[in-house]
Amino acid sequence: MKTWLKLALLMAAIAAIALIAFGCSRIDDENEPGTPTGPPAITAPTPNPAFHETALVIDGVEISVIEYNYFYARLFGAYMESTQGLGADLTVPLDQQPSMFDEEQTIDEMLHEQTVSQIRTMIALSNAADRAGISLDPSDHDEIRQYQTAVEEQAAEMNVTPDELIAYHFGYGADMALLLHDMERSILVNRYVDQFRDNLTFTDAELETAYNEDPNAVDFVDFRVFSFDGTPTGNDTEEDAMAQARERAEAMMAAVDTEADFIAYANENRPPEQTGFDGDQHTLEVGSSYTRTPVLVREYLFDTDRQGSDITVIAGQSEYFVVMFLRRYRPEGPASVDDVESIDVRHILIGFEERDGVPGHMRDDITDEERDDIRHAAQDILDQWLAGAATEASFADLARQYSDCPSGQQGGMLANTQRGQMVPEFNDWCFDSTRQVGDYGVVMTQFGAHVMYMSSIGTQWQDLIRPILERTAVDEHIETLTEAAEVVENDDFDRTFMLTFLEEPEEAAPPTNDEEENEDTAEGDENTEEGE
Repeated sequence: MKTWLKLALLMAAIAAIALIAFGCSRIDDENEPGTPTGPPAITAPTPNPAFHETALVIDGVEISVIEYNYFYARLFGAYMESTQGLGADLTVPLDQQPSMFDEEQTIDEMLHEQTVSQIRTMIALSNAADRAGISLDPSDHDEIRQYQTAVEEQAAEMNVTPDELIAYHFGYGADMALLLHDMERSILVNRYVDQFRDNLTFTDAELETAYNEDPNAVDFVDFRVFSFDGTPTGNDTEEDAMAQARERAEAMMAAVDTEADFIAYANENRPPEQTGFDGDQHTLEVGSSYTRTPVLVREYLFDTDRQGSDITVIAGQSEYFVVMFLRRYRPEGPASVDDVESIDVRHILIGFEERDGVPGHMRDDITDEERDDIRHAAQDILDQWLAGAATEASFADLARQYSDCPSGQQGGMLANTQRGQMVPEFNDWCFDSTRQVGDYGVVMTQFGAHVMYMSSIGTQWQDLIRPILERTAVDEHIETLTEAAEVVENDDFDRTFMLTFLEEPEEAAPPTNDEEENEDTAEGDENTEEGE
């Protein structure tokens, strides 16, 4: 298997905090039939003391050549994966061939630029997280230990040490300490970005301005659509069948003026095999966003000049569609929770303790005293929230700090919670007919005590535009921090790591007996011609 694919697969594993083993089966080419299988051999990289020297100093943080190579290898793997292995000729050094994305840059120049940029952003955000006092919590340490154990187990299967396995993939000097340091730093950076996003607020005027700049990102459309099949039957050609479908579609467009006409015409012309067809139900599309609307009809329906009951015919691949525009609007949200089937809710779970290997929610020996204790603990957290800013962002911060539910890492958010999806006590609180956005409380379930916060009910246009503003604000904040991080590059640091990706040119396969006979015949013909 190619070196680039080995690295690309390993990058996917690391990005998901999965087993480093995901890349370890990638070490050698596939075995020939009949070759005994077993742990493939790992060749130790050639020692290079120059890799211990400093490659960059970013925002006061020294980056060794070893760490530079680690990021470089990740980006090289991603590049080769994105080009499906066609992005580089691995028999030619990377600084001697152009990038597929920019022919004015060599692959090495592109990767070097991206490597410095990625490290710069990581260091800038890591330092910002440190200034903000963000630290790892117990669940983070558990995750890191699990990752380390997985790497150690895989290395044992390969009959090598973890450091040898990691150095094989990332070059001389790369080791477990480097991988774990990068993982810790990534967790802190992600948490910093999440907290920055959660603390963002926007005025009504800012939301309105953003909506007016890009209404397509928010608006919904309702429309009706009916199709006429253009698949050839019998002796018809594809061209004839599509022409007939177009004629039928245009006939419908000419006969229809109102929505009621559309429904009636669809019922009269439904395909015979669709016995359960209902023109009112089966032609209607309600609340279709720009991205959810089929590409074929999207531009027509979202045209700002569109008026109610406008109708057109649009060609598909093997059919013609008759499309009637009904209305365009921005979602204002439902009147009450009774009008929706899903909501967004945040919670902080204080769970029952595991005992004798039995998870807390499965124990049958939970005492009233235990229930009172966790109820009081949940109430204490709620009181702490109420005594502070008492905002959704501050609730999310407490969820990250205290919640026993995995959702705690997302600020306790349980998005798109369906009616009836949760245990009864939790569901009843969420879908109480009096429930409003911003409501809070404590709910007891078999899992423990939940501190509740109602985040949103139904779809409101503000809920759709706010994430767009959040993404923009986060991107601008990261760019500002990154640009402020000074980069001092050692122009003479050792860049030979890129040569480790080179492979020997494949030798031509020996000729077959038939090829040898053909060559002999050709030579004989040439001799005959010369004799003549």
